[in-house]
Amino acid sequence: MFDFGIGFSEVIILAALALIVLGPQDFPKILYQMGKFMRYVQNISHEFKQSVDEIVHEQEIIKLKQDIETKIESEQAKTNTLFNEQLKE
Repeated sequence: MFDFGIGFSEVIILAALALIVLGPQDFPKILYQMGKFMRYVQNISHEFKQSVDEIVHEQEIIKLKQDIETKIESEQAKTNTLFNEQLKE
């Protein structure tokens, strides 16, 4: 999902370094907290994307409604013109 430009071997080296620095007792706790944080970030980004999609959809509906109203007004004007011409005859 996230591409930080590092490969699998670099991840292994970083994990080994973190294990040495943090120790075997704290390392699993830190990984668990990082996993929770990543899920939190994913949920936030998913909610943001849904909100943007809803706004875009609403704007598309508003634009479609305006287009339909414009076409209806145009057709009504044509109909009125034809009707008035028929009345004159």
